[in-house]
Amino acid sequence: MTRSPFKFLDAYQKEDADRFFGRERETAQLYNAVHASNLVLVYGASGTGKSSIINCGLGNQFVPSDWLPLFVRRGTDLNRSLDLALAGAMKGTAAAPAASVTERIRELNLNQYRAIYLIFDQFEELFISGTVAEQQ
Repeated sequence: MTRSPFKFLDAYQKEDADRFFGRERETAQLYNAVHASNLVLVYGASGTGKSSIINCGLGNQFVPSDWLPLFVRRGTDLNRSLDLALAGAMKGTAAAPAASVTERIRELNLNQYRAIYLIFDQFEELFISGTVAEQQ
């Protein structure tokens, strides 16, 4: 039985590489963009495949030793979600509890010795539902 290549509303993940096709040019452009800049914004209408091109397209361009992606979704508070993502990635790393986000990312980078990529999924939720503290 052959699996359908279409996931409909579900985003393609790294393990779906054999079913993710037709976005090679965009994937190459995204890969080049993340090497050329400290900030890359991927935006588009809902359902256009932004998460898929990041998770599957870009994710499969890197070997695990080259990058550490931290996927962050706002939930009820962006700052709390970012803290949880960093804490999860830093397990076994002794960061100072009051360390800033920048200091924790730097320490994680030194501990893992690979580039840290913060990927904020559904970032527009910050502007729609976020508090002033989150937006700052």
